[in-house]
Amino acid sequence: MIPRNQDVIQASQKLQNPNFQINQLEIQNLGIPKPQQTLSRAKQSIEIVDLYGVSLQKMGQYEKAIEWYDKALAINPQFLACFHKKGTCLQKMGHYEQAIEWYDKKLAINPQSVYSLHLKGFCLQKMGRYEQAIEWYDKVLAINPQFLTCFHKKGTCLQKMGQYEQAIEWYDKKLVINPSSLLSLHGKCECLQKMGQYEQAIEWYDKALAINPQILACFHKKGIFKQQFQGTRLQQMGQYEQAIEWYDKELAINPQSVHSLQGKGVCLQKMGQYDKAIEQYDKELAINQQSVNSLHLKGFCLQKMGQYEQAIEWYDKELAINQQSVPSLHFKGILISNIQRFLLTAIEWYDKALAINPQFIASFHKKGTCLQQIGQFVQAIEQYDKALAINPQYIHSLNIKGTCLQLMGQYEQAIKQYDKALLIDPQFLDCFLNKGTCLNEMCQYNQAIKCYHKAFIIDPQFEQYYKGIIYQLFEKL
Repeated sequence: MIPRNQDVIQASQKLQNPNFQINQLEIQNLGIPKPQQTLSRAKQSIEIVDLYGVSLQKMGQYEKAIEWYDKALAINPQFLACFHKKGTCLQKMGHYEQAIEWYDKKLAINPQSVYSLHLKGFCLQKMGRYEQAIEWYDKVLAINPQFLTCFHKKGTCLQKMGQYEQAIEWYDKKLVINPSSLLSLHGKCECLQKMGQYEQAIEWYDKALAINPQILACFHKKGIFKQQFQGTRLQQMGQYEQAIEWYDKELAINPQSVHSLQGKGVCLQKMGQYDKAIEQYDKELAINQQSVNSLHLKGFCLQKMGQYEQAIEWYDKELAINQQSVPSLHFKGILISNIQRFLLTAIEWYDKALAINPQFIASFHKKGTCLQQIGQFVQAIEQYDKALAINPQYIHSLNIKGTCLQLMGQYEQAIKQYDKALLIDPQFLDCFLNKGTCLNEMCQYNQAIKCYHKAFIIDPQFEQYYKGIIYQLFEKL
């Protein structure tokens, strides 16, 4: 018989091999006892089986580890170490209720097991049952008042419950013993921020940064606090610029940080630099197209820049994701009201021009454009027809008349207008694009591809755009 220590060493060496597969070993070679074996051999075997479970657990193979702990428990149902270890594997897998069952089995036999008490509390914390979690952390601290992990976790539970001052007390207890605890420093900063104590929060974030200057979350949070501090101290100017400096520090390390991209955009927006703010929002949206905040904020910047139609487009993109966005609904209402009022006023002025000169084509065309923009397509077409009655070669009215017909779903008639315009100007880019869209809607994909290809030849500047459309059409064929 191989000595017991040698059994353990060999088993451990096998499990350290990354290519080791658990099913490669036959059970009889593992030392699992048979009924006729002696108790001493059974004791030796259960330790080897337990070793396999521990090794697999350390390798992150929790399900396989549980299988081996179950084999150990089949040999000895009172093998306490496996109760706790099996619970830990279940906890790592997110099966918190099942994990608690195994911690309870351990605690029923050994109520003083601080590790099982602690991890039961942690499972309750992960399940959002913070008050119950605190009860179990308190049991740990009653046995071992220096169990530092419970200081931090109890603070976290209190923070989650909104009890920020009490949470800080527990973070401070941890920091008295371990001043370099980044988790407790971070937790204390967040509590101070929630309490509106931004200056103190910044001081504590500086302490965290002094320990580890590469902490991305701290760069971001300090930028946030500088920004919020500006909001509480309106008389102090220039805080947004300082916030941007901290966002830039994080972005230098992590250019994909959506939080700092958006935060920097907000600062630039507050400073009235709307075009630069939009650049930051666009960078975030390139990473996360579903960011409702950046969709809304980009719309707001465009609104401030007087680009009302584009602003509405971005509010609509946000509303497509979040139909309950009150700010976007409100601002869209304002913009539509303003646009329609301006358009109706513009129509009045075009009418005045036509009253003086009924042959002034441009006023018929522009009046048609205003009517089109407020959705009065039939009336708009009437104005384009009046312009074309004066000059049948007026390609702009031919094109926009086609657009109105296209928006009304009359694709064939729209194409006729585009073709008339293209006979006059074979390089009229918009007509090729609009005609391609109509053909696509009519499922005439080959003809649509030809139109987009011609558009690409006329204007190679948007090569990727045209190629993208053509590729999508090829997929439909």
